[in-house]
Amino acid sequence: MSGQGVGREVYVRPVDAAAGEVTLSQPLWGAPASQTYNFTRHKYLIDFSGFDTMSRQCFSEMEFLGNCRASGILLADKGIACHIHDCWFVRPKDKAITSFTEGCNGITIETNEFLSPGDQIGVSERVSVAINANSNNMKIRNNRVVLFKHFAVMAGGGSYHHRQPLVPGR
Repeated sequence: MSGQGVGREVYVRPVDAAAGEVTLSQPLWGAPASQTYNFTRHKYLIDFSGFDTMSRQCFSEMEFLGNCRASGILLADKGIACHIHDCWFVRPKDKAITSFTEGCNGITIETNEFLSPGDQIGVSERVSVAINANSNNMKIRNNRVVLFKHFAVMAGGGSYHHRQPLVPGR
């Protein structure tokens, strides 16, 4: 999803067509009350988006050859403890590993190689993201990442430091 006030890697969650409502993976920031939004549906080599829950699956020693035509893995709506190790993500079109909601909870991404589709273009023109996450407890270790616009865009509660406002007298 893109538009004014839409952050990086914001995805559509449940859709209520009857009410004309969509739920987003992240809140909007300073968006105008009325505007046009763009929605893009990427193609994936492995797409679990139709599954409510997928837990404890393991991808090991696999090559995801996107060839600038398809992204890598789209995780399920919810899940825990997925393990992706010793894999190659070769030139995924837009994303290598995508979590559009909470399918990345407890995911381990270890000793993989991510090769960008943007190796022939400058950084300002690249759009690819190696990993995005919207949940907690990610373990990312010992990966090689080459020439992506962003390596990881993380939005889970354990992925950023939330500062409490300073209150006088406390």
